[in-house]
Amino acid sequence: MSTTPKMDSPRAIWMRYTSNDGARHVMEHIVWNKDLFIERRTDDARVEARKKPGGKASAEQITEEQYKAER
Repeated sequence: MSTTPKMDSPRAIWMRYTSNDGARHVMEHIVWNKDLFIERRTDDARVEARKKPGGKASAEQITEEQYKAER
């Protein structure tokens, strides 16, 4: 008999994204696995930053208060 791994409950997290040219935006996401989601978004940003010399692409988790202040 196999056991199914327990899934986390969905939860809201807030992210700040910066493009290669330095433009920023914030987003709210509903995720089941926060750590995996953040890892993937930061990996994506690193790949994007390498495409352009001096690229500024980044992704970082922020607080709900920061999200509300910046949107």
